[in-house]
This record gives sequence, structure tokens and C-alpha cells, in this order.
Amino acid sequence: MSYETRRSRINLFLICFVGCAVVFHLIRISTNVSSKRVNLLIPTFNTSYSGISKTLIYKESIRRPRIASILTVSPSKRYLFVLPFVVAAWQKLGVEPIVIVVGDPDKLQKQHQAKLTIEILIELGAQVHFIQNETTTAPTLSQTSRLFAAAMPFSKDFSADDIFITTDADMIPFHLKNHIPNLLAAQKAYLYNADCISPIAVPPARGHHKVPQYPMSTIAATVSTWREIMGFSSTDFDGTSIESYLKVEFGQDFFHPNDGDKRKLVQHGLIWYADQSLVSYKIHEWFKSNPDNRAATTLTRGGCYPRIDRIKWPNPKDMPKQNLNLLGDAHVLEDGFINDQWERFRPLIDLVFKGDQYALLRERFDQYRSDYIAQDCC
Repeated sequence: MSYETRRSRINLFLICFVGCAVVFHLIRISTNVSSKRVNLLIPTFNTSYSGISKTLIYKESIRRPRIASILTVSPSKRYLFVLPFVVAAWQKLGVEPIVIVVGDPDKLQKQHQAKLTIEILIELGAQVHFIQNETTTAPTLSQTSRLFAAAMPFSKDFSADDIFITTDADMIPFHLKNHIPNLLAAQKAYLYNADCISPIAVPPARGHHKVPQYPMSTIAATVSTWREIMGFSSTDFDGTSIESYLKVEFGQDFFHPNDGDKRKLVQHGLIWYADQSLVSYKIHEWFKSNPDNRAATTLTRGGCYPRIDRIKWPNPKDMPKQNLNLLGDAHVLEDGFINDQWERFRPLIDLVFKGDQYALLRERFDQYRSDYIAQDCC
């Protein structure tokens, strides 16, 4: 090989090496920027899943299930506001938040608070889906739609042994262990606070008796188990499909689009608790259908798990003293965006998202609240 040939090949090698290095550097920069923009630097705890060792989880023979929390909301300022905080809390625990919004997406984009909330939810990395009500109120469809996640189109992206958790839009969880079944122990469902509240009447079309009541905050089950419990054979449910299902269970004339706001729904009783009536009945029937189903379900006992509750909300100076290791969750304040309520709510954000690793997130939340009250508010 001549000297000129060797020199040409060396030059070509150097050009390729430098070019690859530049491309790799640009990709790394792009990835870092995208991560900061989308995820807002929300670190997650690298904890074991239901007590299973990390070594066992990552063996190739065992697939770690995806875990998604199902959150729903109607266009209410008080519930819209807290959603980003709840979403971030679930993400901190390594859970994928899926938010179902009741309303016309085009109209919601013209509402100041709804637009801001949807934008930050997407910025945080949450999935956001929309359904519309026709024969029920938006709050009724919002509450009940949590039970239908395994029948909605986005469920096609999940495997049968992935886990869906119903949860409240105003509940901030502190621990994952309270909300997921241990699949390696042959558990398919997990009912949190299973004996916390009294029995409930079944849907009117199903009789006039009562069954044990299971709170919606939270109920966890594998995707396939949800489909068994609810009797789903389709994954194309929308708002109309859900309302048709509800008519079968509660009767054609039970719900009306003019049922009213939260206060009137609570006064009616069963309408406000329709979701818990329906799921409690369905789980009761599922248990009866096969004793193995009851054996494959974890039901927490001992009454209601301790929590930070809006009824006995700590004073701002006492919030940092709360031991989250001894508490299950926080039932957050209503209208937390209003000045006096924000002053009480903000210390909880500092407690849940404390540390330098959450500094950017806390700053983003402060900006979100400022923007939220800037128009059509308070």
C-alpha cells in the first residue's frame, strides 16, 4: 500500500470519527433538553414493586407491569387546579397518570383555567383523553368513567397484566405499596380502605339490597381483571357508551343532564356515590362467581388509613412536622388556588416535593398557580 493511500484512509477515518462524535454530542444535548422540558425533572423512587426484590424484577424471565393511575375531571375550577399536583405525586411513585377530561376539547381550550391545566398536564407527561356527556351531568360521567378505563381505546396500549388504579383527582398519594396487588403472589386486585365505610345500596336495576362498599380512592386491578369485573368485551368505549352502560345498571330514568351541581348530587345520595355503588356491586358479584377471585384480592382491614384530611388540615407551621411514613395520602383542600387556601395548601407541596431535586417543579407549580388566578377567577 502506497504512502498516499494509507494517508487518505487515515484522513477518512478521522473525519468519520469526528463526525460521529459530533452527532452523538448533539443527540445527547437534544435528549437532555427534551427531558427537562417534558418531565420537569420529577425524580421517581427506585423502590421495589410490592416487596419484590429489584434483582427479581429485572430478570429477563419476569416482565415488570406498567402501572397507571386513572384520574378523571369535569370542567370545575376546584378540581382542575389540583390535578397537576396529584399527577406529579403519582409520577414520583413511578406510576403513569392517565387523565380523562369530560368536555369538548375545543371549548376547553377557550376556558382559561382548563387550558392552563391541560397544558401543564401534557408538559408533565400525563396522557390526556376527552369524553363528552349527553344524558348525565359532567360530574357524574367524570366520577363513573374511572371504572371504564379498561374498555377505552388507550387501554389497547397496555398488556393484560398491567395495572390500572382508580383514584381521586383531589387525592395526593404518599406510598405505592397501599395501592397495587402483588402479582407474584397471585394477587389480581387490591382494595384500599376495604372496610373504611358502611355498605351501600346496589344500582337500582340490580335490586334493593346492600353490599360491602369499596372506596374509589383507590381500587387497583390488572387490566384483564377490570374487564372481568365490569364485563367488558370492547375497547372502544366513549362517553356515549359509558352512559348506555349506566342506564342498564341504574335504569333508563335514573340520571339526567340537569341533575345539578355537587351539592345537589350529594343531597340525592346514590347519584353522587353511583361509581362506588356500581363497582361495589360488580366486585361483590365477581367474588360470588368464583371463590378464587376473592382469594386473589387484597382487602386492607383496620378501618380508614390515616391521612391528611381537608376537614382537619394542619396549620402551615405544623405541616413540615407531618410524618408521611405514617400517613397514606392527603385529601386536599377545595379551591386551593384562592389566596388563603393556597397559603394552607402550599406547605404540603413543599413537604411532598422537598429537596433540591424538586426545585424546578416547585417553581413551575408556583407559576401555574399565579397564571391560574390571573383571569376569570376569585
